[in-house]
Amino acid sequence: ATGGARHQIRRALVVAEVALAASGDESRQVLTGVFIEAGEGELQLTATDSYRLHHDEIPGSVEGEARAIVPPRYLKSFAGSEPVLIEFGEDGVRFSEGPVTMTLRTVDGDFPNYRQLRPDSSSTTAVMEDRNGSVDKILRAFERLGEKFGNNLPVAIEFHPDRPHADATLKLVDVGEHSAKLPVSCGGEQARIAFNARFLREAVSFAGTTVELTDALKPAVVSGCSADRYALLMPVRLS
Repeated sequence: ATGGARHQIRRALVVAEVALAASGDESRQVLTGVFIEAGEGELQLTATDSYRLHHDEIPGSVEGEARAIVPPRYLKSFAGSEPVLIEFGEDGVRFSEGPVTMTLRTVDGDFPNYRQLRPDSSSTTAVMEDRNGSVDKILRAFERLGEKFGNNLPVAIEFHPDRPHADATLKLVDVGEHSAKLPVSCGGEQARIAFNARFLREAVSFAGTTVELTDALKPAVVSGCSADRYALLMPVRLS
């Protein structure tokens, strides 16, 4: 980290939300942390495990510029009810909320150039119409079944520009399949693509209900809840 930078934010809990996309593989230390960039009146937070990415930008009072990768698990102890002061040192970052102060040692290494991962264009755009939390309920059902009947089985979704819904299907090993109709408004080309059910549900919960698709090899962009917040989600290959 670079010394001399101070940043004050009010959304402390956003760190934990971004950190959902961090890797749990300790052999890839750089990806287990949240990448924090402070400067130009904002704080940018990014985490990725190579399969998904969460990113958010938070306006605040900034002095100086700094970058650091911090392990996120201890930050959950903050209540998030007061402004959080973040101070960058030579080998650590100090977080202060009211009377509580925590200093975390930074993770050594270079964070990936995540900005180049976001596709410049899309061929299909779908907006999920989350009436009374229906989308979240549907995605949670896929997540539970995927974990129960297999190792995080992917959910395949067919998007049709001429239909008011997308057909979502989860193949259950030696059991059958579970299907549901996701309420969406879809524009562009017809597309069939699969995602890890939990990653999809967490991306939508974090970033919003707009999903932009390019093809089965490039990440989908999930956004909608904020102009500065988005998630990237790599498709799962269907056999």
